[in-house]
Amino acid sequence: MAERYTRGGPSAASGLPALNDAIAAMHEAYGYLQDGNDLRCRVARQLGWLLCMRRSFHPGKDEQDRETSIRLLEEAVAAPNLPENIRNMSQLQLGRFYVHQALQSLRAPNAPVRLMTGQAPPDVAA
Repeated sequence: MAERYTRGGPSAASGLPALNDAIAAMHEAYGYLQDGNDLRCRVARQLGWLLCMRRSFHPGKDEQDRETSIRLLEEAVAAPNLPENIRNMSQLQLGRFYVHQALQSLRAPNAPVRLMTGQAPPDVAA
């Protein structure tokens, strides 16, 4: 399903149903795997990556995709049995999300003033 989605180009609206199907399938698979299962980190990574693709290439999806993707990718990179190349790609994606979140915080109308006075922008947790 994910392959069907990428064949038409990642931002093609026609592929969105295939992406949604792939996300549903991976979400179901993730639900069957217990903590400590060797496959769980790989499924978490794949599901996180798919949610990231939907969030990145199909604007209008709710913020939940980003939050869930971050949680899943963090779980994946924390697992000791995730292959190094997959861990590196997952860390890159996490970094992208973290930078995006920081930039969004700086867009608040009073963010520069709050930063100059030593306060965090309003939507950043202390």
